[in-house]
Amino acid sequence: MGPRSMVAAIVMSASLAHLASAFHPHTTFHSPSFHVYIEDTDAYGVMYNANYLRAYERALHTVSFKPPSYVTSFRSDGDDHDAADDNSVDLLDGGALDHAGWFVLGVADHKFKGSPPLGGEYIVEGELLERKCDEENSCLEKWKVGMRSPIENGGDDDANAKPKIYNTATLTVASPTQSGELPPQYHPNAPPFDESSGATVRSNFQPYRDEFDPTLPHRMPLRNVLNLFERARTDFLGGPDALRKMESEDNIVWVVTSVDNCELCNIGEAGWEEDSNGDVSPSLVQCLPGQSVTVKTNFVSRRGAKIFDCNQMLLVPAWDETMGEYRNRRLAQATITMMALDAEKRRPTRKIPQWFVDKINGGGCD
Repeated sequence: MGPRSMVAAIVMSASLAHLASAFHPHTTFHSPSFHVYIEDTDAYGVMYNANYLRAYERALHTVSFKPPSYVTSFRSDGDDHDAADDNSVDLLDGGALDHAGWFVLGVADHKFKGSPPLGGEYIVEGELLERKCDEENSCLEKWKVGMRSPIENGGDDDANAKPKIYNTATLTVASPTQSGELPPQYHPNAPPFDESSGATVRSNFQPYRDEFDPTLPHRMPLRNVLNLFERARTDFLGGPDALRKMESEDNIVWVVTSVDNCELCNIGEAGWEEDSNGDVSPSLVQCLPGQSVTVKTNFVSRRGAKIFDCNQMLLVPAWDETMGEYRNRRLAQATITMMALDAEKRRPTRKIPQWFVDKINGGGCD
């Protein structure tokens, strides 16, 4: 393990320890090992960026239905012990994961540090940062989660064991009320992204039935929203052929380094594509299989296009009673940061083809 990986592991451990002493309830989880299959990887043989979120969801599901031996709580004196030894502390006790219809409402500080190898294994660990529940048993929780390699140099008691940190993120997890509704106060209210001088493009898609979650009616899970965002970025850059050509001729591959401000957002004024004086009613906008949706992408170039941000929104037409017209309403949004790597050394590179720089900065069509 290199110095950066060691520092990341130490920082994450220190962060979790600090959070354990600062928030209530003091609950963490440690998942069993998961295998990395071909279905989890992309064209470069590493875990596909949206599948990290899928892995976190699977880990939360697994630990919420496994015996309490997977759940660790912290005593007030800081000593850890199995939840089975203390029935007063429970991962599911009144929380969002106790509801069969829980879902990920938002993702922030999603950092990509590496990838578990194809055929390898990984473990997910998490810390409950905050929990809010109302009188109808609808809950909102924030989890600090991380993906790491299994201990390589011995068991968990080996003082020299140094796992590799692959990924970290903060998840906002929500559960509906007993009647199946999500209270308005639990909806994100982030404003629309400001457009930069870079290219802004719109891509249209028709989501398939399998891209929807049965427990989340008329809403696309964020992990599948990220798939649509990836399709839009790839199509604008010329498709897989153009990316393969950059790898073979320019010795460049593009990787996602972070995802931030990623959330479902489709209620009230904050739900419109642009701020306006239009209808601000709290009615939900529905998205159905086969319905046409639009991904709006605005590119923000940094460091000579070696790094660029993609501010992306998933839009669907909705009737605005106040304005008397159909307007685009936001279903979800995220900022995706990408970096160019040398295809052989897998190190950052500044040797970006001019046509690519022009395309990112030139401004496609809106």
